[in-house]
Order: sequence, then structure tokens, then C-alpha cells
Amino acid sequence: ALHHEGKCSIYGARPLQCRAYPFWPEVAGSREAWEAEAVLPDSVKGPGPRWSALTGGCEGLSKDAAWIPGPVAALRQLEYAMYDARRLAATEATAASTARGGERQ
Repeated sequence: ALHHEGKCSIYGARPLQCRAYPFWPEVAGSREAWEAEAVLPDSVKGPGPRWSALTGGCEGLSKDAAWIPGPVAALRQLEYAMYDARRLAATEATAASTARGGERQ
């Protein structure tokens, strides 16, 4: 949801998928996709793509910046590992609670 200034109202508590953006495989997987996601920050004057709630985009990317697949891939692997560890911990906690008859710790 967007707040009155048109910005994300849950940015501070955004889910992992949002935190990982723009390092999603479909964005970081190719130079073309990376460049297509780049939009101009509001502070930059002149023509060019801008972020909107309908079209999205990432103001932190630059079409002129180097696209480096190695670090992007490494970051994705780390994020997936962190996600898997949290998911496994939650699954184990649920299983333990179920085994105890649903009582809380």
C-alpha cells in the first residue's frame, strides 16, 4: 500500500522478496533486464523513465553503471540461504509444537 506521498507504507517492515529487489533473477539475470529496470531518481532533471506504482523500476540502478553478474549471483545465493534457514527453523518449530500437542513454549 502507498501512503499519502505515493511511497511504500511498509518499507521498514517489507518482506524478504522486497528487500532482495532488484537482485531478483529476472532482473539481475541479464544486462538487458537490469537496464530496463533502471529509472531516474526524482532529483535528476530531464527526460527519462521514472518510477511509478504502475510501472515500478529501481532508482538505485543506472543504465551507465557496470552490470556485474558474479557478485549479483553470490548475493542471491546468500539471500536464498538465509531464507531457507528461516523457513527451516519455522518448520521445525511448528513440528515441535505439533508434537507437544500445540502448546506454546
